Amino acid sequence: MEYIIQVLILFITLNTLLKISFWRWWQAMLFAAIAGIFVLTLAPAAASQSKTQLETWMQTPVIMQNVAVLITLETLIILAFTFMRLRKTLGTNVKTDVMTPLNSYPGLLLFPVLFYTLTQLFFSLPGVAFETVARSMAAGVFLLIPLFSWGLSRLIPEEELRLEIQFIVSLFVCFIGLISTVNGETTYSPVNQTLDTHSLLLALSIFVVLLAWGFIRQKYRKRKIE
Repeated sequence: MEYIIQVLILFITLNTLLKISFWRWWQAMLFAAIAGIFVLTLAPAAASQSKTQLETWMQTPVIMQNVAVLITLETLIILAFTFMRLRKTLGTNVKTDVMTPLNSYPGLLLFPVLFYTLTQLFFSLPGVAFETVARSMAAGVFLLIPLFSWGLSRLIPEEELRLEIQFIVSLFVCFIGLISTVNGETTYSPVNQTLDTHSLLLALSIFVVLLAWGFIRQKYRKRKIE
């Protein structure tokens, strides 16, 4: 379970850095400052934690199920951003009231990751004062977040390619969150039930109707533009 959490933390961090790489430099600096202040503010709470308590939390099915739900919701937001941003990049008009919130959302899952990382640093550096560790981590967060996000934008200057990577990383985050197990129980367990033919036909009919409506609407818009 610990290895799954570490892999999940890695992908969440990468996902956030990719998202911030689409921002302006001052926006990245502002977010980095907020993250650094967050580390300093929660340092006393992190110092009061114990390994046993953290392991107990990670072994509690209800907590992990709630975490999986939050991961799923954030993944949906990031995926919506990738689609909207790609449409805008390709020249399709996107409503500002839709694009602005999606573009402004940085990825709040990074904050639990920072808290967990700070507790692990406290455990790994027993001879160092908690205040020194917290200040060093806060300074590192303030410097590294904009630096790595800027590095990603330089390493992958094509927005389409970065959006594709963001999409794939988001799917990995969602999948890892969904397959996380607690005490041998899956977060989302399958339910055995008979095939509901009526519901299946209804869903298929709705899909066909919406597909036809979208196709006709797109054709009408093209003719109207021409």
